[in-house]
Amino acid sequence: MRIYAPDRALDGTGIDLIMDVGNENLPYPGVRIKYIAAGNEEPDAGTGSILPAMQNLNGALLAAGRADIKVSTAVKMSVLVSSSPPSDGEFKDAYMTDVSRLLASTGAPLLANVYPYFVYTLTTQAYNQNLINDVGNGTPKRPGPLETYIFAMFNENLKEGDETEKHFGLFNGPDKSPA
Repeated sequence: MRIYAPDRALDGTGIDLIMDVGNENLPYPGVRIKYIAAGNEEPDAGTGSILPAMQNLNGALLAAGRADIKVSTAVKMSVLVSSSPPSDGEFKDAYMTDVSRLLASTGAPLLANVYPYFVYTLTTQAYNQNLINDVGNGTPKRPGPLETYIFAMFNENLKEGDETEKHFGLFNGPDKSPA
């Protein structure tokens, strides 16, 4: 069966699926995919699906000979009980321990959506520039360049929600001018 979005009604049916990636989402031939994120800040009701989805994706990639593509998930900082100092970090929910074990076994990172400029009242532009300037230094425990990704490439002026959620991009929408 071909579907365009996951459907919980098919869970456990044993029906083989084709998950369609629409034309607008196809990567260009020269684009290198390094990670696939299973879920994005999944709300509590969906947390039981994350680990099986990641395992399923990992299995499919390995079967296709694509061990170079790692599977992860993107989480909010609220998955942590504590994050300071980082060495004392602790997950709030047990499922994250299983997720972190899977990530460690495959060499994939945990993708954390961090919004520090909400706390420090920085603009997105100021935060992104400071991040770019500092990312090469690392941390006291891991000196040297850190693998870091900026969310997002483009502002999302049509996105629903708070106004601040619409302006994370490095560039403005259609005209691609710097944000």
